[in-house]
Amino acid sequence: MRKENGVHYPFHAPKKPDFLVFVNSFFGLEIPRDLPPTCAVVGPLLSPKYPPLDDSTAVFLNSHQRTIYVALGTHLILRDDDIMKMMGGFIRLLGEDIIDGVIWSIAMGARQAINLDRIYRLPVGTDSKEYTMSDIISNKHHSFFFAEFLPQRAILDHDHTRIYFTHGGGSSANEGLYHGKPMISMGISGDQVANTSRLVANGVAEALSKFNFTADTLYEKAKRILGADAHSNNNGTQKHDMSTYQRHALRLMRIARVASRRKYHAADLVEEMLYDHELRFDDDGKELQPMHLQTADMRMPAYKVKNWDLMAVCAIATIGFLGSVGLSGKWLLRHRVEILNTGK
Repeated sequence: MRKENGVHYPFHAPKKPDFLVFVNSFFGLEIPRDLPPTCAVVGPLLSPKYPPLDDSTAVFLNSHQRTIYVALGTHLILRDDDIMKMMGGFIRLLGEDIIDGVIWSIAMGARQAINLDRIYRLPVGTDSKEYTMSDIISNKHHSFFFAEFLPQRAILDHDHTRIYFTHGGGSSANEGLYHGKPMISMGISGDQVANTSRLVANGVAEALSKFNFTADTLYEKAKRILGADAHSNNNGTQKHDMSTYQRHALRLMRIARVASRRKYHAADLVEEMLYDHELRFDDDGKELQPMHLQTADMRMPAYKVKNWDLMAVCAIATIGFLGSVGLSGKWLLRHRVEILNTGK
């Protein structure tokens, strides 16, 4: 199959490392795989403490119960037509009362491509009113809150933050999962694209293409994430079920919080390696014992690791058996007359 698809190079089969490798992720986000003892998944590596909400952000979040938080990286400069499409999606979500607030973290350098004179019609009560982008970025509309820097983890930890619109960077993905937020992920480059695929595969995110997304696709994906079917209980009251995205976000949040304690396991492994390295060499630097975390296959020659010796024994035994059967048959065929006469 590999040759049919033009792949002619051999499989990449690296040797098991004789040094520690720590991976800042966790199984749940990552696909489980076999790892050598010197490689440990110890993420998400997050501090248990983080900056609290500042007063203005706290006031906005506390007064808006269905907020989408937008943070697409410090260095990303969006084109004005991308900003226009995002604003179109947010305005439609606000107009249909699916969300009631947008918190947008965007650095000053990332604002240079925005047309501040562009006019948007935003809902105001039961009516609507025109605002320039300059007015919106200046927080003159009650449903938008823009800032250059925001306490991201405190925002993600707030109950009123319902969706995290992210670029899918490693730290952003870990923080979103740790705080249990469904996401819209628009991978821009590098690991962001792969992280977006993992988030979608785990049921906690919707992917948004940076090349061809529209205001309608943003609206549909946000609505899908927040969607919950209402039905009547036996007493006639309305009950809203947890959406599939929220359920998976809660599932991975619990897994991530348990996995985040593995940083202490990483420290233990470092201590183990130090003790082992210190005393397994004599005063002349001669190795007395192999590394204690080294697996048996790394201590054996290649022919034993790949079972070539067992294969050779089996091949010799098979050839010997087939050869003896062949010789016996040949002998019987040659002496068949004598054998038949003897039988008579």
